Amino acid sequence: MASAPHLFLILLPFYFTPILSFLYRMLNALIAPHLVLEFGLSPAELGFITGAFFFGFGVMQVPLGLLLDRYGPRPVILTLYAIAAVGALLFIYAPGPVWLILGRFLMGLGAAGSMMGGLKAARVWAPADRLPFISASLFAMTGVGGMLGTAPMGLLVGEIGWRGGLGVILAYSALLMLLIALLVPSAPRPADVRWRTQFRELGQVWRSPLVWLIAPLAIASVGTNGAYLSLWSPIWLRDVAGFSQDAQEWALFAMMAATMAGMLATGSLSQRLIRRGRSAMPVVFGGVAISLAAQTLAVLEGESLAWVIWPMFAFGSAAIVGLFAILARRFDPAVAGRVNTSINCLMFAGSFAAQWGVGLIINQYPQAANGHYSPAAHQTALLIMLGIQLLGLLWYVLRKDKMDPAQGTTAS
Repeated sequence: MASAPHLFLILLPFYFTPILSFLYRMLNALIAPHLVLEFGLSPAELGFITGAFFFGFGVMQVPLGLLLDRYGPRPVILTLYAIAAVGALLFIYAPGPVWLILGRFLMGLGAAGSMMGGLKAARVWAPADRLPFISASLFAMTGVGGMLGTAPMGLLVGEIGWRGGLGVILAYSALLMLLIALLVPSAPRPADVRWRTQFRELGQVWRSPLVWLIAPLAIASVGTNGAYLSLWSPIWLRDVAGFSQDAQEWALFAMMAATMAGMLATGSLSQRLIRRGRSAMPVVFGGVAISLAAQTLAVLEGESLAWVIWPMFAFGSAAIVGLFAILARRFDPAVAGRVNTSINCLMFAGSFAAQWGVGLIINQYPQAANGHYSPAAHQTALLIMLGIQLLGLLWYVLRKDKMDPAQGTTAS
């Protein structure tokens, strides 16, 4: 374990990497109207282009875990950020939708290690009892990235255009790569570095009943969170609540602030429970309940409560990150990268499916002359997403005693 000052320097760059990931991720929520006008996109095409980020992010998770456990976070994250930069350049100069999809895919591929690199560094160099708060505080920085990627980025895009805004994100990426190169040391190599051994250990992770116990809940919750915070909530605010573009951006800012608050609250409460020898799952369940309540209000078309509904949704759905710290304590540190990226792979596959799926549902309803979508379409999409999340929660409740070997002991 590293000393406190050394640990601070090692983790410092990783508190800024989630910001970059969310700047890439949130940009499409801001520039969607520009893309629709410039490229003539349908709702399904817009959802697919935006979701391509999550597809790339998810596809990279399985090899990412192997690479992080084998080489450590420093070389892996530097390489991935170079790939993300190529994707951003393709997006800027895209002549049509196909190139937009490829650009978003590469941005997602390259941003895939932003959080996982920090979690791996924490598992290698930080004390185990500090992992819940460190993990949650790393995730909380996505809220900072989200806040910067909403109204402030909207103001910037208004001044220099969406291509210029993406250029600013590229400059931030270059600065972050320099920090990682200077401050993050090489990680200790595993005792057995044979690929066959690492793949066998990865197979053990994927066959773990505990992973598949939480996977449906994680996929459904993160998928819904990704779909709405990255694209569809501002469009709901426009179509159902009548928000202007500026109001949508500030609402997204409030959602990201709520996300950060939810993650910090999750980390703090989880760490207290674990230090007392209790399970941290009640914290996750509490957050899921808040998120579901907010979505229920949105289904009821509570446009007068719009400023309450979506920050409430963001705060509650943020609690799902508590699953990472819970899982980390149940597996050996040598496979920490593969554990985190395996569950992240499933989560972001859900985000891609939800992003695109909501677009497909909305596409089934007639579009208004002003380009807005039907409130009934939004209501149907939310109802379907609510049902999927409830099924994931039901799976956990019904299967816990059979699939969790600890059955509620301090390990959980």
